[in-house]
Amino acid sequence: MSELVAKLLKERERRPGQRDDETKAQFFWRVLRESIRETSKLVAKADARDIQIAHGVHHLRKINHLDPIRSVLYNSEKAEYLTINNQGFNIFYLDGRYKDRIEPEEHVDKLLYARSAKRYVGWIDDEEYLKVFQDDFELISEAKSPFKISCVAYNDHQGEIVSAGQGHVLSWCFRYGAKHLIQKKITTEGLPANDNYWLIALEETASRTQRCFVACDSNVAVVNLFEVSHHRARDGSIKVWDDGWDLRLVFVGHRGPVTALAIFPYGPSIMSGSEDCTIRVWSMETYDEVDLIQTNDPVEGLGTVLNNDNIHSYSANTVHLWRLRQIHNLFTAIGSKVVQIKTTNHPDLPGTGDVITSFIAGSGKQVVDAAYASAQEILFVALRNGDILRADASTNPCRIVHRVNTKLASDKETINCICLYEYVVQSTLQNDSWKDIMKSLKATKSAQQGKIQSKDRTLLIAGRKDGCISVLDWKTLTTLYKTDAHGLKGVLGIVANPKNDQLITSGMDNVLKIWRVFPFAEESLAPLMSIYCAHTPLHMSVMKNTLCVAFQDPSSVTYSLVHYNLLTKSRNDHSPDEDHIDTVTGLACNPRMRYFASSSLDGTIKIWDEYNRLIRSIKLNAEPYSLNFCTDRGDLLVGIGNHVHRIDHTSYLPRPFLRKMVSMIFHPPSSEDVIPYDEDLSRALSPLGKKRLKTAHSSIFRFDNFVDVLTKEETEELSREKKVKEETKPRIPAEDDFNPDGGDSDGESEAPWVPEIEPKGFFPPLSTARRPRPPKRKQGMADGTRRLRVKKEESIHRFIHLDSFQTPSSYDYSGPQRRGRSPQSLLTDLHN
Repeated sequence: MSELVAKLLKERERRPGQRDDETKAQFFWRVLRESIRETSKLVAKADARDIQIAHGVHHLRKINHLDPIRSVLYNSEKAEYLTINNQGFNIFYLDGRYKDRIEPEEHVDKLLYARSAKRYVGWIDDEEYLKVFQDDFELISEAKSPFKISCVAYNDHQGEIVSAGQGHVLSWCFRYGAKHLIQKKITTEGLPANDNYWLIALEETASRTQRCFVACDSNVAVVNLFEVSHHRARDGSIKVWDDGWDLRLVFVGHRGPVTALAIFPYGPSIMSGSEDCTIRVWSMETYDEVDLIQTNDPVEGLGTVLNNDNIHSYSANTVHLWRLRQIHNLFTAIGSKVVQIKTTNHPDLPGTGDVITSFIAGSGKQVVDAAYASAQEILFVALRNGDILRADASTNPCRIVHRVNTKLASDKETINCICLYEYVVQSTLQNDSWKDIMKSLKATKSAQQGKIQSKDRTLLIAGRKDGCISVLDWKTLTTLYKTDAHGLKGVLGIVANPKNDQLITSGMDNVLKIWRVFPFAEESLAPLMSIYCAHTPLHMSVMKNTLCVAFQDPSSVTYSLVHYNLLTKSRNDHSPDEDHIDTVTGLACNPRMRYFASSSLDGTIKIWDEYNRLIRSIKLNAEPYSLNFCTDRGDLLVGIGNHVHRIDHTSYLPRPFLRKMVSMIFHPPSSEDVIPYDEDLSRALSPLGKKRLKTAHSSIFRFDNFVDVLTKEETEELSREKKVKEETKPRIPAEDDFNPDGGDSDGESEAPWVPEIEPKGFFPPLSTARRPRPPKRKQGMADGTRRLRVKKEESIHRFIHLDSFQTPSSYDYSGPQRRGRSPQSLLTDLHN
């Protein structure tokens, strides 16, 4: 009987849908997982929908106007655009949707926004008045200039307005609560009276020597507190001068007059607009045109904001809105074509990508492959003429320690590629797995028994033209061990996989071979398996047990990527529509985040997961010649042109990968100081070699915010001016302090308000009032009885009992004026 009762109780405790082998906690967790599974699938599907992303400036919207456009303004604080034409002020949202149209009291041709004063300032070309508007475009005041005004700029550092026109430059300051503009300083000395300055630009600094640049036709005048100078440019090109007005750069490319210039929002670049219907981006680091945007109309104006993706341009009747997506930025200037980027496999030295040292091969010599042993600071270089070099990487430039010409013995022994197999037992940066722990214990035990001298071992392996792979001696670069790999057709590539003690080679015989590596054995390579392919394997990258291979067959226009699982010997393919359409130039993997990246001459970089599924396609504005990962998070280094560019992982990775990083720990890359130039080694280089040595440098634009360094006197003067401006502003009382009857305050505290006559009411004075005894509740008292309790003081309470609007006669009102009156008359007085 007890067993039957226990069974019934157990069945009652089980929830509907709960399995027999499930506990309550397991059942609740299963229900929770199933309830959010569909939602998570929809979110992941939405994240993976936008696979294609593109670098550069993209057209967002076109805003047409019936009347000619006079000017366009972008207000970054309100995130809205404002256009001016004959119909008034037209306001648009950030995405180009129409918001409002305002008819101003006074018409203006152009408008700017003073951020510190929160005022709009407008003017009409070749007139003498500046007009100040509120945020709602209500006219506040007008300021008259002694000269005609052609251009106006806002000095953000000083909070002032600077205007220029017929032979003058005039600065204005806001006064009286930013309601009026007052002339501060006018400059006419050194400026020809006949020159009408129609363009103005201000130097980004708060220093007292801040310069103002104004242009008239082909003349440029520089105005500051001390001097005025002129510089002419008759050919109409884009010219760049240094502080001493020495010509540094000349950008040529527009086929028509340049009508607009603007600062590029990110990086040291400038943007220009022209009547040839193009907008071009010019880099101040690579000294070249880096982007070209075609427009349908001649560009009359161009506007940008630093660290903002929104760009606008306008022509006669049209405003174009553009959205900038900056995916890659210049990382290192090399000066020559970057055909391959390789990273060290040593886990303790990930590196940061700074230019530490350089190797100059010399005139007429071409580098075929290179390998860098970061722990020993040794660089191995294979040249096209058959030489293999060992160089000391602790000097700048690298000093050649040993040289061997493998072509002297036989032309077939020429080295095509080299690779470093770094067997590192103990890693201080990565979390060791159980296999790594056992490997470390085994190596430590062998070291203690005296069998080996070191637990770590690095092998230099070379692939030769005769199809053999050989292990080379570090010091003499002679062959220690050789084995046949790919017949007589030659070895194309070698990839090391130290995690699995493997080495993968590819050859012209269309065969992939996987080798077992024994680092401390004399015969250190043993074949494991072979993979026969239909096309030539061009690039390889391995991630634990997954091997990614890029195949190429130009005759059939085949540029495909295939994944091989070395453990299960399976193969993963994808749709041919997702393949590259031109030669694959690079292939790399990110073992920490488990995905691959490939680059092609079709101008795209594609990201693949470990199952060979396309998760992102990046469209560049140039051809990438090489790529590799530089951090575990997924930052990419791409060889574009003659330089190395960097792509941050946040600019291309889908959101599921970014969310995954939240719960992961990434060790910061170790930084190394740049090695100073060795004068003795530099003198041994040719003039061309010295130029190539100096050309390679890190990108100079590594800061996000500009810091203006001022002198002590300038800082004190700015503080005094700010204090004066605050004192001259009228004080607007807050709403809580407003008292319409208070009059003018003289600083003395007011006496409390005392009425002239004491008010007379229903209740007697407190001194004569006493608390009455509450009446007894009678049987059958109406349910509509209500009591209202009013607290006047902590110890004195009065009650009003209303029962069908009848005042009980039991209450005693001892006041002299209320004595002898009936309750009904008292209630009548109360209502009156």
